[in-house]
Amino acid sequence: MLRTSKARVAGRRAFRFALPVVLGLVCLWLLRDRLAGLEMAEIATAVRAVSPGQWLAAAGATALSFWAVGRYDAVIHRHLRTGLAPGVASRAGAAAVALSQVLGLGPVTGTLVRWRILPALDAVGAARVTAAVTASFLAGWAVVTALAGLLLPGPGMPVALALAVLAAALGLAALCMIYPVVALAGRRLRLPSLPALGRILAFTTIDTLAAAVALTVLLPATDAAGLGTVLPAYLLALGAALLTGTPGGVGPFELALLSLLPAVPQADLLAAILCFRVVYYALPALLALLPLARP
Repeated sequence: MLRTSKARVAGRRAFRFALPVVLGLVCLWLLRDRLAGLEMAEIATAVRAVSPGQWLAAAGATALSFWAVGRYDAVIHRHLRTGLAPGVASRAGAAAVALSQVLGLGPVTGTLVRWRILPALDAVGAARVTAAVTASFLAGWAVVTALAGLLLPGPGMPVALALAVLAAALGLAALCMIYPVVALAGRRLRLPSLPALGRILAFTTIDTLAAAVALTVLLPATDAAGLGTVLPAYLLALGAALLTGTPGGVGPFELALLSLLPAVPQADLLAAILCFRVVYYALPALLALLPLARP
């Protein structure tokens, strides 16, 4: 019985690790068929057309986005009462996100990075912080995506789903206000306060808006590639990347943007995504290696 139980646990773990890779390969296969008539020379020409000013604007928006990313950790550390200074927590959180969004398996890689950078935090503490940051970001992303779908002209959530998300968010806020402490699995769980929820939503808005700006400025300036159109599409593509868990979101992210922004020429859009991956994924990941090497 013990061996059977261990085999089942090992099988479930292998499935969780293999599923993102399989989903990524399926999306890449679908992406290949979609781009069958597109020449690589067209994408290369579009990449070379990106000006230094566009690169600098994208880098500035990326810096703002990762400042907000780090602030998630500061809010969560304060809520969990870890005793770590906000600046230290923010730097560790930004590094953890920068590496985990490239490597994939965010809960695992985020925990390992935080554990490495913050020696005062044990493995369980790092896992708690990572889980809380992940859950709070997903909740904030859902609210921001719902609002963007309702208020902006670009592609977004269906109206019924967006209203359901906003209703659930209001219900969660009411629950946190009425029952600040709940019992779960025999343990007392302290829910975030309303100010903490407000800060998380504000930082999620800054983070995702700045990231969408970084992508938008890398596109040619046209009506089809305005921020009001790109932001809802980016939020949905980000959700597809997060839910599939593929390394870097490769495959689902590109496929979603190509489907949601059909008016943008494919070569220009793919070139912008490649440049975006350099400035928003590769560069922050390289910078995150510094605190990882010297915690």
